[in-house]
Order: sequence, then C-alpha cells, then structure tokens
Amino acid sequence: MQRWFNRFFPSSLSIRILLTLLFVALVPLLFFGSLATQFVKDTLNDTAEHTGEMISANVIALYQTNLQTQANLINQELKSIEQRVKTAKGFAEQLYREPHAFPMLKPVEFTREEQGYYWEDVGTTNRSNTGASGIVPLTPDLLERLSRSQYLEPFFQQSVESNRNIAAMYFILPESAWRIFPAIHLKKEVENEFFNPSIPVTSYSFYTQALPDHNPSKTIVWSDPYQDITHRSSMLTASSPVMGKQEELLGIVAVDITIDSIVQNILDTKFNHDSSFAFLINQSGDVIAIQEEGKESMSQISFTPMAEHANTSVQLPEGRVLLSAHIPATNWCLGYVIPQGAMVSPLMDQAHQEIRESGKAIVSQLSFAIGLLMLFCFGITFAMWKGVTTPLNRLLTGIHNVRAGNFKGEIPKSGISEFDQLSTSFNDMSKALEQSQNELLLLNNQLEAAIAERTEELVQRNRQLKEIEESRSALFSNISHDLKTPLTIITGYIEAIKDGLIAEDQQEIYLEKIQHRISSVNRLVHDLYELSLLETKTKSLDYSRVSVETLVNSLRSRWPSLQSRLEQTHSLLDVDLHQLYRVIDNLFENAQKYASDHPPVLKLESSSHDLYITVQDQGPGIPEEQLPFLFERSYRADKARNSKIPGNGLGLAIVKEIVQAHRGEINVRSRLHEGTSFTIRLPLVIEEYKKEGVS
Repeated sequence: MQRWFNRFFPSSLSIRILLTLLFVALVPLLFFGSLATQFVKDTLNDTAEHTGEMISANVIALYQTNLQTQANLINQELKSIEQRVKTAKGFAEQLYREPHAFPMLKPVEFTREEQGYYWEDVGTTNRSNTGASGIVPLTPDLLERLSRSQYLEPFFQQSVESNRNIAAMYFILPESAWRIFPAIHLKKEVENEFFNPSIPVTSYSFYTQALPDHNPSKTIVWSDPYQDITHRSSMLTASSPVMGKQEELLGIVAVDITIDSIVQNILDTKFNHDSSFAFLINQSGDVIAIQEEGKESMSQISFTPMAEHANTSVQLPEGRVLLSAHIPATNWCLGYVIPQGAMVSPLMDQAHQEIRESGKAIVSQLSFAIGLLMLFCFGITFAMWKGVTTPLNRLLTGIHNVRAGNFKGEIPKSGISEFDQLSTSFNDMSKALEQSQNELLLLNNQLEAAIAERTEELVQRNRQLKEIEESRSALFSNISHDLKTPLTIITGYIEAIKDGLIAEDQQEIYLEKIQHRISSVNRLVHDLYELSLLETKTKSLDYSRVSVETLVNSLRSRWPSLQSRLEQTHSLLDVDLHQLYRVIDNLFENAQKYASDHPPVLKLESSSHDLYITVQDQGPGIPEEQLPFLFERSYRADKARNSKIPGNGLGLAIVKEIVQAHRGEINVRSRLHEGTSFTIRLPLVIEEYKKEGVS
C-alpha cells in the first residue's frame, strides 16, 4: 500500500499536503452540497404540509371565533333577561316588605269556574291578570297580596314589549295564585286542555327550581326546555325567589322565553358547504335545535363530551370538524359541524403552487453558491499550503527543547488554528508542571489548617465533656445534700424517741415530722425518676386531641380565676391533659412560694397557629443573670440549698421536658420587685404527631 501511494504521489511533503487539503475540502463540499439541495426540497415539502395545517387551523379558528360571537350574543340576551328578573325581584320584595309605601289598589275581581279555579277576565291581552288553582282558598290576605301585585304590571309590560324574546312575565304566590303579563284567557286554556286547574302551579319545575331548597343562593336560575302549561308550546324560564323581611318565601318572579325565539338565528345560519350544519344542545348533551342538514348525522355524533368540555374542536370521521362554544347563562353549548377538506382545498392548492416555485428558485441559488464556494476553497487551500511548513518547523524546535529539559521556552503562534492549538497545549503543559508544584504546596498548607481546626474541635468537645461532668457532679452533690439532710433529721427523731428523750404525748408530733421528711425524700426520688424518663424519652405521654374551647373549660374548672383571650375556640391541639395540669400546678406552686400574699394569675391567649398559657406572680422577681439557668436540674434562684422556701430545684426542669414533649416551648420574664411570668407556647396543629401515630 505504501509503495503504491509513493508511486503515484510526489515525495514532497508540501505537495502531498496541498493535494490532501484539496481532496478534503472539495469532496465534503460536493457531498454536503448535494445533501443541502435534498434538504431544501424536503424542507419545502414539509413546509407545504405544515402550511396546509396552519391554513386549516386558521380557518377553523375563524369559524370558532364566529361561533363564539354567536354564543356571546345569545348569552348577552339571556343576561339582559336575567337583569329584568333581578329588577322585578327587588321591586316585589320592596312592595311586600314596605306595604305602607304603596297604597291599596282596587281589589281583584275573580270569576270562579265550575272546575273550582279562579281567574280575572280583563278583556284584553294588553294588561296583566290574576288567577288561582282550584285547590286554593281565597283568603282576605291572599286577595290583598294579589291586589298589591298590580304595582308590578307596568314593569312586566315594559319588559315584555321591549324584548321580542320574552313571551310572558309573572309573579306566583306560594298559595298557587299568580299575576301574569300579558293576560291569559284561563278559561280557554282549560277548555283546550292546556291548563289543568287541579294541579297547583307551584308543583311545576319552573316554580320549584327557584325555591331556596333547590336554590340556596336565592339567585336567578334557568330551567331546561319544557312544554308550557298554556298554548305557547316549548318554553325556557328564568326565575328567582322573592323573600320577605324575615327571609320567608313571598313567591317567585319569572320570565318565559319561547325556544323558537332563541334558536331561530341558529337555524338560519348559512354555510358554503352542504354538509355543514349548526346545532344547540343542553349541558346533558340533549339536542335542543339542529339544522335540517344535520338531522341525518345526529346518530353518528356523540354530543355528550362536547357538552362537558365546551369551547373545543373535535375531529370527526370523514374529515369533518365539530366546533363548540359555551353559553354560560344556561350552560348550553352552540356547535358547528364543518368538512375540513372542503374549507381549505382551494387555499392549499394555491399555497402548494407558490411553494414549488419558491423551491426552484432556492435550488438554483444554492447551486450557484456551491460553485462560488468551490473557487473560494481553492484559494484558501493554496494559502494554507504556503504557510504550513513554518509552524511545523517551530513545533519540531519546541519538541527538541523539551527533550533537552528546557520547560521555559514558548512556541509562538502561527495564525493557523490547528498549529495554534498544538502550540497552546505545549505551552500549557509547561505551565501545568509549575502549577502542580504550587498546588501541592497549597494542599499541604490546607491539610495543616484542617488538622488545626480538627484539634480545636476536639479541645472544644473535651471542654464540653468536662462541663457535663461538673454538672453531673454538682447534681449528685445536690441530691446527696437533699437526701442527707432529711435522713439525718429522721434518724435524730427516731433515736430521741428510742432513748426516751421525747415524752409520749409529744411522740405523735415527731412521728408526723418524720412522715413529712420521708414524703419530701419520696418526692425528690419521684421527681428524679420522672426527669430521667422524660430526658431519655422513655416516658410516653397520653395525648388526646381536644378543642381549645374544651381545654379552657377544663382549666377554668380547676382555676376559676383563668383569664382568656382567644381568636379561635374551635381549633384543635394534641395534649396530655394530666401532664399539662401538672405543669400549671408546678408553676402555681412556685409562684405561691415566692409571692404568698398575692395569688398568681393564669392567662390563656391564642393566635392562628399557637396557644399561649401564662402564669404570672407579683413576687420579688429573679435577677436577669439567673434567668438562663432556671430550667437546669437542681438550680434554685435563691442559691441556697437550705433556703427556708421548700423545693429541690427539679420542678422547672420537669416542666420544660413536658412542654418540649408537646412540641412547645416555655419562656420566662422577670423584673426585681415586680414579679415573674412563665409563658408556655403549644402549637394548635402538630403534623408530626400524626406521623408518629399519636392519637
């Protein structure tokens, strides 16, 4: 292979480099040029496809916008009707809540028919009239309220005549009596078997839907389409309850709208394609109205998902798209079904033609650019050939210097990136050797510093262990003293009784003293045992979840003078009531020891997250420098083990452990000659208890 290569290629290194550079430059250029041309063609094809998708999406978006506009117009119309109902509701409530402001009008003149119902024949439909079902007794109170409802007629009339969609507006009393505009000829409605006088009007859905039982917010509600109880065919009703001063039901006001008036605009919608159609469904997916073109497709389309997720588009079989828009007032859904292909086909053909023409122009320009680039490569290759030998010689000189042990010399840059990289790498290698030595020295210094720091930590730990040992020795010394003193006294009393130094009539007194001393020793031992269990976490508290209100009542039963100021009494906390009583008893006992003339005060306060319990006395106070040590074992602020005030210095240590076991904290504030207060903070919600399984 080497002989074949040497036979056909010159031996000069520079010529070989020149030929190699030309080969390396031109072959990839031609290869990538062909790839670029193919890439442009593929990109144009993808662009054409993507453009079609964008056109389709934009056309669908236009239809969706138009659909949403129609839905908004319907919703605005329904909202304007809701405003009419709201105004009528307010007027009716004022009318019956403030009857003195509205003088009585002429009484209602009812006609009673054979079937037992009553109605008012006003002789025209340009007025309102009243009526009552056959089961209603006409009491004076009912007639008076029906008469007063005449004040509603002007507003009813103005509302119906100003809005062509409103078929009727009426007020129904709970006794199944009503006033309606325009007036209805009830006798004809009964004779034509539209109206059934034996059924209370208040039993129909357009009345019951507005009642507070079904409408707790007492707002305006819309009914589903239904067959009216008069000749007016399919209806849609907006109704709202009328409430009295005591929130008693006075009746309902309502507006009837014929379904045809709402859906006519939908049925009149025109499309450019025969297979397109519009429709209207309710929130259950039932069809309210649909154009003739879509009736054959109804069985092939499921409207329920669209009713649940309005304002969406759904792809249907056969290349059709289903668009929908929500009508918030009634939770209806307005929709279009449109053939997607027929919409965008002309636009797609035009877009594809323009893309093909653009593709031809791009390929021609790319071919021209590749030719220019080839000429440029010839020039660059020749320039590289002229300058390649100089950096090679410089690199060889540098290598010889390194072999000779000279690491200080640097190879200058030649302007060719490859050789510059070799020069930089060579120079960096020399610098790296020097830097490695410096880093080694720095690591040694850091190691010495770390050893010194660790030594300081060990000294600190030894100091802490010494302090713990001193604290333990002090504790044993204090305990020994607290045990030795009463035991010595007990021994003395017993020996005195045995030696007959105490008269028989005095022995009972000394036996009580002995019993008192033994009790104090038992309390000391018990407190030490309790403190040991709490500190080692071997004593588990009996938590129970109680409300703040229950806790306050329980504390007040033990301490009637309790003062409380609470933000939330229904908040809960997990607490061992027995241990909490023990904490408060201990604080009370301490306060009474040092301030026997003034009873201590117990306060209870709360925030949004914590409960605060404070025990405050008016004793002599504690010096500020002693406050940090109060909760240490066997520490007493009087600094005397033989103080006249009894105690062993373990009470506050036990208090602190119990409070911390409740995930709380205890703080103390004191001023000399003014008194001392201890404040306990307990969290109202303690998630950690749940994780640990505390009941």
